Amino acid sequence: MNITKENFEQSFEVICEAIHSSHFIALDTEFTGLRLPGAAREKMMDSVQARYDLAKGSCSQFMLTQYGICCFRYDDERLEARPFNCFVVPSTYHGSDRVYSCQASSMDFLSKHGFDFQAWASHGVPFLSRAEEEVVEGKLRRRWEWEATVAAERKEAVAAKAKAAKAATAAAAEGEGDGGATTAEGPVHTARDGTTIESLQEPEKGMVKGALKKVEALLAESSSGDKYVQKSVKLEPMNGRQRWLMYEFVGSSTADIKLSNLPGPAHARPMEIRTVCRDDPEKHAEEEAKLRAEEQARQLGDLRRAVGFRRVVDEISKAGKPVICHNGLLDLLHTHDKFVGPIPADMDDGTRALHSLLPRLFDSKVVMAKAMAAGMKLPRTVLGEAHQWLREKYPAPPPPPTQEEGAEAGVEPAEGAAEKVQQVDGTAAVAISGGEANGESKTNGEAAAAAAAGAGPQLEAGAEATASKRDVEALERARRGWDAVLAPGFEERYKDGGREHEAGFDAYLTGCCFAAAATVGLGVGLDELKRMASGGETPAALSSAQNVLPLCKVVGGQQVCLPGPAPKVDLSRYVHVSGFPSAARTDAVLAPIRAVDGCGDSWFHWMDDTSGVADCTSAEGAEALLRAAAAAADAAADASAAASGTLAAGGGANGEEADPCRLSLGDMKLVRMDHALLNGGVSSAPGAEGQEGGEGTTRGAKRPRRS
Repeated sequence: MNITKENFEQSFEVICEAIHSSHFIALDTEFTGLRLPGAAREKMMDSVQARYDLAKGSCSQFMLTQYGICCFRYDDERLEARPFNCFVVPSTYHGSDRVYSCQASSMDFLSKHGFDFQAWASHGVPFLSRAEEEVVEGKLRRRWEWEATVAAERKEAVAAKAKAAKAATAAAAEGEGDGGATTAEGPVHTARDGTTIESLQEPEKGMVKGALKKVEALLAESSSGDKYVQKSVKLEPMNGRQRWLMYEFVGSSTADIKLSNLPGPAHARPMEIRTVCRDDPEKHAEEEAKLRAEEQARQLGDLRRAVGFRRVVDEISKAGKPVICHNGLLDLLHTHDKFVGPIPADMDDGTRALHSLLPRLFDSKVVMAKAMAAGMKLPRTVLGEAHQWLREKYPAPPPPPTQEEGAEAGVEPAEGAAEKVQQVDGTAAVAISGGEANGESKTNGEAAAAAAAGAGPQLEAGAEATASKRDVEALERARRGWDAVLAPGFEERYKDGGREHEAGFDAYLTGCCFAAAATVGLGVGLDELKRMASGGETPAALSSAQNVLPLCKVVGGQQVCLPGPAPKVDLSRYVHVSGFPSAARTDAVLAPIRAVDGCGDSWFHWMDDTSGVADCTSAEGAEALLRAAAAAADAAADASAAASGTLAAGGGANGEEADPCRLSLGDMKLVRMDHALLNGGVSSAPGAEGQEGGEGTTRGAKRPRRS
């Protein structure tokens, strides 16, 4: 469902109902950029605080364009999805005016994926953060206090006029005056800044004089009989300057009228003049108070509309449901910056603020990684690829054979009969009887986890296989645990497939991948997910993934933990490598490292042209590598001394530069990794400049590195 400012108010109750009735909610955002010119880039040796600082800087400068919400609910063990794709723009109400940046590559990316910039700019739902709302409401309340003070002064003026009029009437009755005395106040001809009506230019002068004539006629009409009758007149739409003139020259001309704004755009907002009782001070005060209350209610309504989409975020926070994101640090910090207030500078304060906003958070990337570690054969955790793989790996099972079809095929259709189900990898079929696979009785969750690991019954689209009713139902239940159908009323937008990188659809994919990793990959039961949504305990298989956000390509697999602090990572398996020629390739750097006993499975992560980090996969491997490097350095020193030469940095025994295709440990400088190197910018590690980066990743140098 596409949400714009035109349908937001009527859709708000639908969104709220979907949020509060859901079992979990998935979020995704799209925004105008990732990195400002000159900003630091992600590096392998960044600390968690450094990555937080980079994300904070990005979110404070760029603007959200879409906010995707998908509410998931299990109905009769079938997962239903209600996706909402919301265009959002900052509100300009009452002086709010955010300034934000756009990055050309990000805007090009959005354009190539069909983003509707016109819909965003013209029809986006406005929003104010909580901090901005407090500022605006403070301005309104100060104005209301000033108006109340002015009203009290007017009440005194009305009482004085009434007293003077009564005295004049009594004097006239006694023949002490000519009966024509009046205390009517003439119009104010000078504004507070010294401007006079006569100094105004046309058409402003004519507009003010015309309004004053309307006031005179209105006052005469309201007191034409013995009884006062309230009258009003509507003025034509005016801009801000014209409304200021009305307040200065017309609203202040007499205490017998009340001037107020009517709903309308700031550049063309109409105004209304109402009369208030002149002869009865109490009646006058009562009418003014009523008018002020009406105006304040209107302004609060305007403020509520300006808060706009933030009301949805408030509902999500209030509901307390599990919230799912994918690689979600930027999504969450944007959520805080746009809907709560400025992101705290200190990471611990920031993680506490995020935890307070969304106390039960899961990242589908983390959950999928845990499912892969448990045996689920996902190729990658990239959202679209993972979802496509899941649909191909676990297609909808065929219906069980009818009695006639079973008789023709020689298959016993009775429940619990042994049937053959072909494995996805094409190997020999396994016999299933009464839910038993490979001689073991399995629960639905266990069977699903076994299927994910390739050890249980699986069906492939187009494969010729028969299955008992129980087997088909078990597989169907497993798929129902993750493969969400669009709920009635939500089918239209995505019925023919997805729109990748549209926030609403990506939120849908995020929730599906989370559900698949949890139910199929980790064996979490649907009842467990339902209980968690109702405030129950987090399933044991998911507990270590709760409130954890991943950081991509960072040494030690560091993560952001809510509410913090981030745990200290074990760096014992990593070695910092530098000093080799800039022309060296990955295979040349890895060859001498992998030649060391215990380092045969090592990997190398580039930082720049002449340095990187070796992942030795174990602390023992790293120790072995450092010992081998020290021995190589001693051998090189002995050879140098024997030749009475000096070993050039990075050079061979005769001082020439090392062959970039045939490196040895003696051609490189190896240093034990420790937390001192994780300093938020890797300035203490050599050669950290000029690294290319991307969304949630750190790329190597522009020149290809792989052999």
